[in-house]
Amino acid sequence: MNGDAFSHLPDPMKIYQEHLDALSEALLNRNFSAFARRMAVPNVVVTETNKTTIKSKDEMAVIFYALHASLKSQRVTQYLRIARHAEYKECDHICGEHETHIFSSGQRIVEPYPNRVRLELMGTEWIETASSNAVTNFHAARNMPRVSANPVVQPLPQRQMPGNEKF
Repeated sequence: MNGDAFSHLPDPMKIYQEHLDALSEALLNRNFSAFARRMAVPNVVVTETNKTTIKSKDEMAVIFYALHASLKSQRVTQYLRIARHAEYKECDHICGEHETHIFSSGQRIVEPYPNRVRLELMGTEWIETASSNAVTNFHAARNMPRVSANPVVQPLPQRQMPGNEKF
């Protein structure tokens, strides 16, 4: 779509980066309620080798707490996700790309890897409905992400129209 059609709307890069920062902060601080406010169910997670749909708040919580525990066990001090590109697809739909960097006291513990996220405007909030992560293990929540030698971020799945619900 032509970017001019959305020039009157807020900067999608700013919205996208704020979303990434809020989720990273929530993960490091073990704040599931802050995390859940920005996530929809169902929520589709795509990796290089798998596609999973998270269907409930309880399922999201299990993954969240396991990921937090994994980050804590590795003494992660920085979980940086840096937006590289974000654009409106519709006035209520932003797709973006970012790179994830994970550090422990200034030492990189996982190679950086690319990701994509879809945000949808629900009421007045931008909510994540799908992500694609260039890792080989979905359950990075139980282990640190594994990044292949040539990471490939898969396309996001088709957008789901009505039915997504915010926690």
